[in-house]
Amino acid sequence: MARFRESPFLASQANFGTGLSQEESPSSEYNSLKVITDSLLCMNATTTTTSQEFQDSIVLVPRGECTYQHKAYIAQQMGAKGIVIYNTLASRYSLNTTTTNNEEHTANDILFPQPFYDYDCPLGSAEIPSSEIQFNPDFTYDAQHNDPLLTGDNDRNLCKVHSPNKLANCPSKRCLLTNYTTSSTTATTTKACCAWDLHLWLYGDDSNLEVQIPAVFVTMEQGFLLKELSLSHQELSATLKARWKPTYNPSSFLVWLLGVTVAAVAAWQSAGDYHVGICKLLAKRQSTQSNNDSSQEDESSSSNEPLARRNPMQEETVELEPIHAVGFIAMASTSLFILFYFKIYNFVKVFYAFGCSNAVVQVLIYPSLQRILVKLGKKERTLYNSQEFGKISNWHAVSAILAYAWGMGWLYMALFVRRPDSYLFYWVTQDVFGACMCIVFLSIIELNSIQVATILLIVAFFYDIFFVFITPYLFKGESIMVTVATSGGPPKKDPLWCEKYPSDQDCQGGDPLPMLFAIPRLFDYQGGSSLLGLGDIVLPGLLLSFAARFDAAKALVGISSGGHQQQGAAVIEGNTGNRGAAFLRSVPRGPYFFPLVIAYAVGLMMANVAVYVMEMGQPALLYLVPCTLGTMSYLGWKRGDLRALWEGPKVLQLADSIVYGTPPHHQRSNNPPQHIPMESMVSQRGGEDGIERVPATTVSGMEAADDESGPLLASPTTKSLD
Repeated sequence: MARFRESPFLASQANFGTGLSQEESPSSEYNSLKVITDSLLCMNATTTTTSQEFQDSIVLVPRGECTYQHKAYIAQQMGAKGIVIYNTLASRYSLNTTTTNNEEHTANDILFPQPFYDYDCPLGSAEIPSSEIQFNPDFTYDAQHNDPLLTGDNDRNLCKVHSPNKLANCPSKRCLLTNYTTSSTTATTTKACCAWDLHLWLYGDDSNLEVQIPAVFVTMEQGFLLKELSLSHQELSATLKARWKPTYNPSSFLVWLLGVTVAAVAAWQSAGDYHVGICKLLAKRQSTQSNNDSSQEDESSSSNEPLARRNPMQEETVELEPIHAVGFIAMASTSLFILFYFKIYNFVKVFYAFGCSNAVVQVLIYPSLQRILVKLGKKERTLYNSQEFGKISNWHAVSAILAYAWGMGWLYMALFVRRPDSYLFYWVTQDVFGACMCIVFLSIIELNSIQVATILLIVAFFYDIFFVFITPYLFKGESIMVTVATSGGPPKKDPLWCEKYPSDQDCQGGDPLPMLFAIPRLFDYQGGSSLLGLGDIVLPGLLLSFAARFDAAKALVGISSGGHQQQGAAVIEGNTGNRGAAFLRSVPRGPYFFPLVIAYAVGLMMANVAVYVMEMGQPALLYLVPCTLGTMSYLGWKRGDLRALWEGPKVLQLADSIVYGTPPHHQRSNNPPQHIPMESMVSQRGGEDGIERVPATTVSGMEAADDESGPLLASPTTKSLD
C-alpha cells in the first residue's frame, strides 16, 4: 500500500527489495514524493555513481525499457527511500533489436502490444484514422502525442469517439494500438482496443543487483492521479506500508472451536440412549424412595419395559472390526486416486448434498419440527410403514421436503456459482450439513475396543502423512490430498490472467470439496478460508464416542445394580429429566470422555499453530492421533482398565441389555426387543447362584466386581433388574 497524505493507494509489492511493515495505524513517517517524467531510470548500473539527488525521497517513475529491479537499483543509488513504478501505454511498445543494423529500423520492426495480455478487443475497439497517430522518426512510440488521444472518458479520446459502444465495457477507458490497419479509397485506419490496466507482481531479474529499498507497482490510472496531485501541491509526501491483516486470523480459532464442539457433541450424542436410561433409573428410584416403597419385587415389576428405543431411522448400528478399519483406509485411498485421475469432483458434491440432506432430517429438522408441533397440539400421522424404513409420518415427509430443498439450493451454488464459498449461505450450510453428518456417522458406527481404534487411527495417521507430504515426491510435485481437496488444485494460469478471464478453463480449480468445515478468513484482504476436514472429526470422534459410551455404561450399570447409589441416585435433586446433569452426577470418578475432549482440543490447536509456523496446510491427524489415543491409553493404564479397554469392556454389552432389553450384539434389527434379566447376563461367569465371587475392588471410582474382562458389575452382590 502506498499512503499519501491525501489518501491511500493500493499497490502491488515486488518480490525483491525490503519488505514493508504492516499498516496498523496512520503512519507519521512520510517522505517527499518526487515525480520523474524525463527519465525511465534505465541508466547503466555499473557506471551510475552514488548521488543524493533523491535523498530521503520516494520516486515515482514510469514503467518501460528496462527491468523493475534495475529501476529500483538506480533509484537506490541516487539516495531514494523507495520507488513507485506506474504503468503506461508507451511501455507496451518496443522495437525489434535483432536486426543486423539497429540504427536502421523500419515500421516492420515495431513490436505492438499483445492481444489478451495487454488489451482485449471484445471489451471495446475502434478504427482510428492513422493520420491522427504519430510515431517518432526512429519508429518509437510517441507517447507525448498519442497518450492524450487514447486516454480518458471524454471526447478527446479518439478511441471512445470512434468506438461503436463508446468504450462502455472498457474499465480502463484507455486503448492500445494494434498492428491491424484497414485501407480504403478515402483513408487508412488503425485498430485500437481496450487496454488492460491491472496491478502487476514485480518480479526480479537475473542480475546480481542488490536492492535494499521497497518497490511497488501502481496502475496507469493511479499514476495519472499522482502526477496530477504533484502539479497541484508544492510538496507531496508518501509512505509505503503493507496492508494490515491479523497475524493469527480469528477464523482459525472459530474453525478449531467448531471442530472441537462437533466432535464432543457427536460423541456425547452417540451415548444418548445410555443417558436416557440413567435419567429414567434415577427418576424411578427417587419416585420409589419418596413413596417409601423400595422393595426389590416392586422395582422388578416396574422395569420390564426397555428404558429407550432407537430412532427407527438409526435402528441398526455397525461395530467396527480390525478388518473394517483397514478396509476403510483402503477405500479412502482408492477414492482419492480415482478423484485425482478422473477429476469427478461434481459427483462428490452431488452425493454430499443428498447424503447430508438426509442427515439434516434426522439431526436437525425433524426433532425441531416435532417439538414445535407437539407444543402446538398437532398429532403425527403415519403415512407409510415397512420393516426396512420403519414408520414414515407426515412430519417426516415435511422434514424431508425442507431438508432436500435446502440441500438442492446449496448444490446449485456448488455446481454453477464461481467461488461459492464467499457467500454466507453456502459456507454456513456446508458447516451445518457437515456437523449433522458427523453426528449421524458416530451414532451408527461404533468402536467397542481400543484395539480397533488403535489400528484405525494409526493407519489413518500414516495415510494422512503419505498423501500430504510424500505424494509430492512421487507425482511431480503434486500433493494428491491437496489437489483433491481443492477440486484439482490451484488454477494453472497465473493470477493476472485469471483476474482478466475468470471463466477460462485453466482458471478453474481451487474450490474446496465440501467434506470439510470452512469459515472465511476475517479481516484479511487476501480472502480465503480456514478449513478442517470431516475425517479429522469422525476418525478421532470414534474414540471419543467409545469413551462417552464407556463412561455412561459404567454409570448405568452401577445405578442399575445399586452399587453406585451413593454417587448416583442419592445425590440427584430437582429435575431428573436433565440428561446432562444426571449423567455428570452419576458417572464414576475418573471419566475418560472429558479428558479425551481436552486432548482432542489440544491436538487440533497444535495443528492450527503448525499451519502458521510452517506456513502450509497440515495433516491434522498427525497431531490428533497421538493426543487422543495416547491419552486414552495412558488413562487406561493408570486406572488399571487398559486390558479391558483393549479387549472390549463387557460393561457396554450389559448397558445395552439394560437400555434396550436385548442380547448384547451390535447389528440390531427392527424386531421387538425382549428384556433379558441381569441374572441371565452374568450367570455364565460361574458360581452356584450365577455370580462369580470375587473381592470388591475400586474401578474408576466405583465399587465393581473385576475379572480379566474388566469391570462388569457395580457390586459383588448383584440384584436383578427385572
